Amino acid sequence: MNNDVKQNTFFANSEDEFARAALDIFLARAQKAIKQEGVFNVAISGGNSPIVFFKALSEVKNTDGFRWESVHLFWVDERCVSIDSSDSNYKVAYDIFISKVDLPSANVHRIKAGEHGPLTAAQLYKEEIENHFNLDQDQTPVFDLILLGMGDDAHTASLFPENKVHDIKGEIVMPVFLSQGKLDRVTISADVIQAAKEIVVLMKPKSKYQLLETLLGADVNERKYPIQYLWPVLGKVTWIVG
Repeated sequence: MNNDVKQNTFFANSEDEFARAALDIFLARAQKAIKQEGVFNVAISGGNSPIVFFKALSEVKNTDGFRWESVHLFWVDERCVSIDSSDSNYKVAYDIFISKVDLPSANVHRIKAGEHGPLTAAQLYKEEIENHFNLDQDQTPVFDLILLGMGDDAHTASLFPENKVHDIKGEIVMPVFLSQGKLDRVTISADVIQAAKEIVVLMKPKSKYQLLETLLGADVNERKYPIQYLWPVLGKVTWIVG
């Protein structure tokens, strides 16, 4: 397990290196998917870690191997806030790169958590994913690429330690209810994350890698350390540390 992580870890020495590493994977996977399937399905996360990557995306133009019109953009999770809130994962991505590239609005599949609340938004997002991927009942969508982060508490997506979301089984999208004045959320499930063809975890600052190394040697307890949901699929996970 440790070897999989070491072999698939890139340590960036600058913001540019961090962004370029993520962008290279994004474009390589996109070009492969577009060539083979005619469409590239990707899910992105919020937080501070992907911001420099988003800035790099804003400069990507259509080429022979890459067309924005072939990209379908989804979100890993979203807070229950209005679309114009600075806490909105959608708004951050929209302001930094979506508004600057030739991505059709119909290809932007945001989670409408602010309009509907966690329960209804989760159901609507589930239906949107099912329709886009043409899923039968109980099927899991297979994204070409999912980009994640990792919190200081080892959470990923909106799968937080000891949250009741871990009790929900068999769903592809789930509502997340948080206490202590924190914003409720909607998240894709660990099953969806594990099913992706490729996964990238963007980790900033570098101190988070020390936590990762500690967890690799710890007993597996996804409820306590949600990043460990990736353990069964480490061979297709790239860790970009900056």
